[in-house]
Formats: sequence, structure tokens, C-alpha cells
Amino acid sequence: MVVGDAGRQRRSGRPACVGVLVLAVMLLAAPRAGADDVVSRDAAPRWWKGNLHTHTLWSDGDDFPEMVAEWYRTHGYHFLALSDHNVLQQGMRWMPEHAIVARGGADAITKYLDRFGPAWVERRGAGDAAEVRLKPLDEFRALVEERGRFLLIPAEEISDKAEGVPVHVNASNLRDPIQPVGGRTVTEAINNNLRAVHEQAEKAGREILAHLAAGRSGVGRAASAGLDAAGRVGEPRAERRCLRHAGALSGAGWRGALIARAETWRGPCGHMP
Repeated sequence: MVVGDAGRQRRSGRPACVGVLVLAVMLLAAPRAGADDVVSRDAAPRWWKGNLHTHTLWSDGDDFPEMVAEWYRTHGYHFLALSDHNVLQQGMRWMPEHAIVARGGADAITKYLDRFGPAWVERRGAGDAAEVRLKPLDEFRALVEERGRFLLIPAEEISDKAEGVPVHVNASNLRDPIQPVGGRTVTEAINNNLRAVHEQAEKAGREILAHLAAGRSGVGRAASAGLDAAGRVGEPRAERRCLRHAGALSGAGWRGALIARAETWRGPCGHMP
């Protein structure tokens, strides 16, 4: 499986950006299965392709989450983590139509309506007060997920800052949003945010995969600090533990080992300063 470090969906809906971090994950799962197929107890290992860093209108992305997920589902991906900044896609949220158009283009809402229909798209108000509801993950995942073929993972880009540079940590398979913890130094900020991820994993009894988000200014400095922190501080071993057991991300039996490697990636992307 190939996991890209990218960002928000471009207006064209076509691959457009180059990321720098790719994670390769080998998951043990049943072969492609229909709804009535029996899940094999002796499934052979295989590669699954996915992306753990994607933004939507829930933060600084420029398309609806359903549209982003649909792009990945129809372009050969097997899983997707929707990792908006400092938020999980939960609860009730409305966005002004003029803000959607400003960010996603004049046809963003029309494309959304054409794909999912007026019965799905919720709108209210008129003129400058017109709004569209941003659907939470627990409502729209049934539209695009497919058993044995495509999985959506709740995630967040914990977006912090220290020593004048961004420090962003992506956390996949979260139960609750995590607000940035901060720190006097880059190393301390990384440690503090990894500790918060580790604490949630322990309390929730679930595996959470955490990694530094590439493609941001200061990421080289943050990465160096992160390697140093992982070698000296106890709690960040949660990140290494998650790497070894990344399969729990599905919550439905996908298990395996994760291997990190550097590679270029092309796909829908977000703000890359």
C-alpha cells in the first residue's frame, strides 16, 4: 500500500501536487469481497494504496469531504484519512456559499449537487446568507466506503507552532479531536503532541498512527527534532508502536506492518507554503 502526504483537493479534481512523504503499508486483509462473500480466515498479505493526509472544506481544503473521498475511491485508492487542521469531521457545521465559491471555484456547489443530488445536499438561507451544511464523517462514509475495497479513517492534522516554525503532526484513527499542546522548542512541541496522541490511544483502547506532516515550512527542522525526541523521550514510542500495528486503523480487522520510505507522490493536494 502506498500512502501519500498531500493536502486539499484541487478544483480540477486531477492529480496536481507533489508531496514528499510516502508511507508504504502492508495490510493483512481479505481479498476484494462482495457484500455477501465470506471473509477468509487465512487471507494472504497484499498491498493497499492510500493517503493519510488530505484536507477538505472542514479546514483549508477547497472541496466537500464526500467529493474528495469519491475522487480517491474512483482512482484506485483503498483507504483515505481525512486530516483537516485541528478538527475531526464531527457535529453540525454550516459554511457560507460565498466562502465555498471563493475557495473551491464558481462550480464547486454545482458539482456537489450533480454528484450527490439535492436530496443529499443541505442548504439554507438566501443571498449573502446562503449556506451549505458540511456533512460529518459518520453521515457520509456509507456513501463511499466499500467492504474490502475502500475505507475512510478519522484523522486530524494537529497544527502547532514552536520557535517560529510550524510543527504539524498527523494522527490517524482518532476518537476525539486533539488541540495543539505547544512547547518552548520544536522538540518539546513534537513530544507534547505525540504524548497527547499516546494518551488518547491508551484511554480509547485503539491504535493511532502519528507522523510528522511534510510539505510545510520548517518541516526539515521539525523532522530532525522529531528523530531526536523519539530517541530520548519515553512517550513518543507510541508512534513507533503504532507503526508496527497500523492495521488496527480499520477497526474491522485490517492488520499488518507499516514501512516508511521517501518517495514523490502526485494526487489532489492542499496548501503547500
